[in-house]
Amino acid sequence: MKTYIVSDILYNFGFRERIADKETGVRIEGPAKVSLFTYDNGTFAVHSFLDKPVTINIVTDETKSLSDLGSGETVTGRTSRAENMYGRPARGNITRYTITVPPHSFRAFRKE
Repeated sequence: MKTYIVSDILYNFGFRERIADKETGVRIEGPAKVSLFTYDNGTFAVHSFLDKPVTINIVTDETKSLSDLGSGETVTGRTSRAENMYGRPARGNITRYTITVPPHSFRAFRKE
């Protein structure tokens, strides 16, 4: 398992926008105190440590959908050309999913 957490200090310096796991092709875009947990079985979880609901983007390599492992819901996203990340040229397409995470909760997903 890998864990990525953005602290308030990094958030204040503008680092908040992209937390990524290059090996699994998953990243999140959102505020501080929202974490990405990736697992080697193709699943991942997003955990919010905030006191209010938060809407974030999950960005993956091009995928058809995400399965919410808690509710069984299928989440659809928007596919577009990949964006440069940290000054490196991007290749291929990405899919962006917008989700809401309740306060002090997590949501778990599998890429389909």
